Amino acid sequence: MILWRKLWREIQSRKGTLFSAALVMAVGVMVFIAFFSTSRNLYEAKESYYEDLAFAHLFTQVRQIPETDLDYLRSLPGLAAMEGRIVRDVSLQEGKTLRLISIPEDRRGTVNRIRPVGDSNHDRAGTGLVLDPAFAEANQLQMGDFIELIVEGRLISMEVTGLAISAEYVITLRDGTEMAPDPETFGIAYLSHEQSQELFNMAGLFNEIIFRSDSDASLEVLKERLKEELKPYGLLTIYDRDKQISHAILMQEIESLELMATSVAVVFLLLSGFMLYNLLRRLVKSQRKQIGTLLAFGYQSRQILLHYMTWAFGVAFVGWLFGLLFGSIVAMFLTEYLITYFRLPDVYIGFDWTRAFVAFMLAAFGGLLAGYQGAKSLLRLEPAEAMRAEAPQSGQAWPLHKLPFWSVLPFTGKLVLRNLLRNPGRSLLTFTGFLFAFVLLVTAQVLEESANYMMEEYYLESQPYDYQIFLNQPMPAYDVIREIEAWSEVRAGEAQLNIPLRLQSNHGTEETSLLGLEEEGRLYRLIDKEGREQTLPTTGLTLSERLANQLHVTVGDSLTVEFLLTEPWEEIWVVSKIVPQYIGYNAFLPRQRASTLLGERDVATSILLQAEPLLLSSLEEKLEEAKGISVYHSQIRMRDNVAELLETMIYTSMVILIFSMIAGVTSLYAVTSLNLEERRNELATLKVLGFSKRQMVTMVAGENGLLVMGAIALGIPLSTALVGALLRSVATDFYEVPLYYSAEIFLWSTVAAMIFALVAHGLLYRKLVDFNMVEVFKDREG
Repeated sequence: MILWRKLWREIQSRKGTLFSAALVMAVGVMVFIAFFSTSRNLYEAKESYYEDLAFAHLFTQVRQIPETDLDYLRSLPGLAAMEGRIVRDVSLQEGKTLRLISIPEDRRGTVNRIRPVGDSNHDRAGTGLVLDPAFAEANQLQMGDFIELIVEGRLISMEVTGLAISAEYVITLRDGTEMAPDPETFGIAYLSHEQSQELFNMAGLFNEIIFRSDSDASLEVLKERLKEELKPYGLLTIYDRDKQISHAILMQEIESLELMATSVAVVFLLLSGFMLYNLLRRLVKSQRKQIGTLLAFGYQSRQILLHYMTWAFGVAFVGWLFGLLFGSIVAMFLTEYLITYFRLPDVYIGFDWTRAFVAFMLAAFGGLLAGYQGAKSLLRLEPAEAMRAEAPQSGQAWPLHKLPFWSVLPFTGKLVLRNLLRNPGRSLLTFTGFLFAFVLLVTAQVLEESANYMMEEYYLESQPYDYQIFLNQPMPAYDVIREIEAWSEVRAGEAQLNIPLRLQSNHGTEETSLLGLEEEGRLYRLIDKEGREQTLPTTGLTLSERLANQLHVTVGDSLTVEFLLTEPWEEIWVVSKIVPQYIGYNAFLPRQRASTLLGERDVATSILLQAEPLLLSSLEEKLEEAKGISVYHSQIRMRDNVAELLETMIYTSMVILIFSMIAGVTSLYAVTSLNLEERRNELATLKVLGFSKRQMVTMVAGENGLLVMGAIALGIPLSTALVGALLRSVATDFYEVPLYYSAEIFLWSTVAAMIFALVAHGLLYRKLVDFNMVEVFKDREG
């Protein structure tokens, strides 16, 4: 009972410090619960959705394969199901694109089934178009409306007969060069095999096959077998789920959440554990005589140790409880936002008891460990020894007087340096608290600035064009550019040549595109990480950095290049240069050099346009009416969509920043408060010796100021290394966010850290200068 009363009195007397430690623990638990629960909600929704709609394990594209030849493939070992289909992109008016995917007439396939949405007209299965609901909503289309498709120069009108979603497009992106969906200009539509074959003049033929494997089959073995079997049909590409854009981005989001849950939460939990340890260590030291009295009255050392561990556990429990509550609320809002972004149906937003238990165990373990480490010195104490004042620590004098500037330092400055070095353990713990707060501050800002840098660097500097138009077939570049630049709506045009190819090194195979670029182009430039424009070598192949990493090649290595044209052929090429490319990954050649691969002198497959800002509508009308254009993309709209996507990253950074600021102030408050409690005797002595309040405040502030500066010096490389590791871990095959930071971030964070220290000192000012000296000296003498 006595120990419980003692515990209650200590809680009453240290409410501020305990609240700070519990708050930091609560933030760590909240981040852990919020991100892990959201990740689990998304993962379970994905698994359920994939299984219900039989999402494919392997995807293949061929030039064409007869429908009748699929029966042989079905007999291959390891295959559970397969479907042939036709997939083609077609243009609509106003620059919009629909990806048409053929499905069985009854809309009930065995792989990549679709799920009807709303009142779809099941009686009309096999007729009309089944639209992606996001595209229909963005374009205000309803069942019974007609859509005009531009198919190989013909205008085809088709009725919307249903709405449906598919596991293949939880996020609808045109290709790997896009980062954000644009449902107004790009969507998915399903139609029957018969309709599609008639539309594209492919009677009895497919150009894609999708597979589901047996649960115990090896995907790699199956993929190698299919490569051989599909070669006669003009195999263009074969890839598994990990390379499927929608799945890859969804998994990247899930893994990012788990990474944030572990990395950020661990930092906060470590900080909280550090504060508890520091608090207990100093509390035990200050209560040495009370402990001696308790031991003299017959209490066992382990009982008193348990008392202090209970003290620390209580703080951890309160932190866990509030973290659990607010983490569950944040998880609910975060999940609702992400399921609308990824369009995952039937998401169950439930309470994650497993994660709650893990968080409890982490908090409890951290609290108990901090309590044990802070109070374990009790186990060695005898009552008589404990009731005596602690012997001064042994040590040696630091040769500070040999410092060249020692003689010019004021007395207070000399005292500051001596205080810091006389108690290195205390200084180190305070330094660690500052370091945690600074690293969190910088990390949140560098994440935000890296995202902004990619937007400005990639879209505004590297690719400043407004539209990209795709030609029906390779055409003479000079003629096309001259014709388009004659339009008043066009400021400049630039030709580009795209050739599909397969690259093979000793360590891997990748299918991508060869981009033929203008050697002195201004609308598509290659820029290195220092912002310098790169020229394309006329010999050898230039690769994007991620493509080179995936193939494990560097400059000077050889590659087998298979050009996937009508008549594929292979050549051996040498890697001549490697350049950064943040979205997508390609190989590059000068366009005229690439034209020779097609047996031409100067051809293009697409044109990049820079438009007059006030004539965009007029230009789009001309592009829709122009002959020879299959489809065009608006880079302006894509920039807006990416900016919206990056806003979510910025919001996440801001949330981390806010919590970092809270943690920074509370941790500095707690650390400084503990320092003052431990140094009450020292401060009282200085006061007796004639130190003014101003000199005492200056001395403590000077000590903390030096520690803050040391924490900043170490925190800069530590935080950039942490963000670099975070960005590398969330990079996908389709995009990466480069590490970027400016000096302003560190300057602002330094100012913020100083302000935190001043706020903490302001909150503790009265405790620093207005203490009862009689009680302090009585306590020391007693």
